[in-house]
This record gives sequence, C-alpha cells and structure tokens, in this order.
Amino acid sequence: MSDKTAPTDIHQRLLKFVSRANWVVFILFLMVSPYVPLADFTLGVICGGLLVTVNFHLAYRSLARAFQGGRPPAFPVVMAKHYLRFLATAVIIFLLISNGIGNPLGLLLGLSVVVVSLLSASVVEARRSMRSK
Repeated sequence: MSDKTAPTDIHQRLLKFVSRANWVVFILFLMVSPYVPLADFTLGVICGGLLVTVNFHLAYRSLARAFQGGRPPAFPVVMAKHYLRFLATAVIIFLLISNGIGNPLGLLLGLSVVVVSLLSASVVEARRSMRSK
C-alpha cells in the first residue's frame, strides 16, 4: 500500500464504520428505551436519533460534493450550508421540546448516537493502530 492511499483507506474505513455504527447504536438505544420509566422517553430517542443520523448523512453528502472535482471547494458556500443545517437542527430541537414531543432526556440520548459511534470508531482504530506496531 502506498503512502498516498493510506489516508483515503482509513477515512473510508472510519466513514463506513461510523455510518453503520450510527444505526446499530440507534437500534440499541431504542431497544433499551422502553425500560426507562419516563413518559415519551422512547419517542424522544426516536426523534433525536433520527435527527442526528440524518444530519450526519447530510453533512457527509455536502462535504463529499464540495470536494469532488478538480477545483477546491468554495469555503463560504460549504460553511453557509453547515450553518443552515445547524440552524435547522436547532429549530427542530426547539420545536420538539417546546411542543412536548418526546422526553428531553430521551431526545438527549438520541442526539448522542453519533457521539457514541465516533467514540467507538476511535477506540477500534486505536486498537488497530496498537496491534500493527
């Protein structure tokens, strides 16, 4: 394996792992959520998990499109899309909480799906790195 393909390999491997782990963690949280004795906890997990997973996918697509082709991405356009997505996410979270849709703790747990996936990917990659040395 040449030095130029190594970063691409690790990036693709991490992206694939995190994309799959998002759904696995989301399903695990959903399986555990009915056992939490809070009203609408499962609905909060569903709303938060779907929101953050879809947001992660849209961020990936936006960045992948920005870096396709031969020219460098237009930084202001990429950042504008990022901030619009962030604002839309904040508005959706506000509407969910203000309208009492789902439990806020369930929503917080659902929103942590990507964080758990990224942490898992980091641990797996660190172990892989330690084994190869």
